[in-house]
Amino acid sequence: MPSNGHIPTTGTSAGRRAVVLALTVAYLAFVGYFTLGPVPWPTAANEAENGVLSPATWADTVTWTSGSPVEFVANIVMFIPVGLLLRGSFPRVPLLLVIATTLALTVSIEVAQIPLERVSDPRDLVANTVGGAIGALFSNQLLRRPTASSSRPTLASQT
Repeated sequence: MPSNGHIPTTGTSAGRRAVVLALTVAYLAFVGYFTLGPVPWPTAANEAENGVLSPATWADTVTWTSGSPVEFVANIVMFIPVGLLLRGSFPRVPLLLVIATTLALTVSIEVAQIPLERVSDPRDLVANTVGGAIGALFSNQLLRRPTASSSRPTLASQT
């Protein structure tokens, strides 16, 4: 231990970051399996040819008025940890880049679903990106360091 009584935090910070990075990789693997793996329940695919790559799909009002609101919210909730974990793994990366990374990830998922027995849906792309943005914004609050004015007074400053 250093003579000034402070415990070095370099190893602790690096260890914490490694854990967050491992959790990020594990959660992304889960999302990949859940979104690209076999569907464990019967589905009726209602997908236009080329899914999210079709401009007609984006312009069709049925795309935005059909589908379950519960599924839309579930997609948002599933991607909140993505934004949180990406931001936690790479805290110095700008917030907009984390959100753009979430968008790129979800575009990749939706395009990969096109040849599969999955539905490539613009609503999923929007919901996933919104969820990642919420997670990134929330983590921004968690990562914010307390300022001198917001920190609690120490015992030495009260005397």
